[in-house]
Amino acid sequence: MVDVRVVELPACTMASSGTCTDLDCFAPGGLLATFNDWWSAVDASRADRFFPRDFMWYDDDLRGLVWWYALSGQPTATGTWQLVDFAGGLYATATCRDGDDADGERVSAAVRQWVRGIGGLELDEARAELFHVITPPAAAQALGYQQLELFVPVRPAG
Repeated sequence: MVDVRVVELPACTMASSGTCTDLDCFAPGGLLATFNDWWSAVDASRADRFFPRDFMWYDDDLRGLVWWYALSGQPTATGTWQLVDFAGGLYATATCRDGDDADGERVSAAVRQWVRGIGGLELDEARAELFHVITPPAAAQALGYQQLELFVPVRPAG
C-alpha cells in the first residue's frame, strides 16, 4: 500500500535531453550527465524552490531515458537542447527509493491499482510515467538514499 496524491502539472515548454539509449548516459560527457550540468546551472538562477522543474521518463519506442526541464518563466537559451511542448495534465504520484527498480515497480503498480479502485479517475496510457528525485542533499545523507516521486498519468473517468 502507498499513499497517493493527485497533482496537475501545467502545460509548458520544456528543454529535452533527447533519448539516451546507451549505458554511459550518466558517465562524464554522457548525454544525461551533460544535460544535468546544463539544467542545473539554469535552475540555480531561479528564486523559487516550491516545485520541481526536471522530470525523466522512459521512452518505450526508442528504449531509452529522456530528461526534461520546464522553462516556463525561465531563460529559453537552450543551446543544442531541443524544445518540446508539454501538454501538462493530472498525475497520481507516490514515492519510492531512487535506484531500486523493484521498489519503483511496486509503487507504480500500487498507484495504478489505487486509480483503478477509486472511480472518478482512469489511467491515461497515452502519456508516459514521469519521475523526479525529490530528496534534498541533507535528507539523502540522513536517510542513506534518495527518494523518487513517480508521476502516473491519469484523467477524469468517462
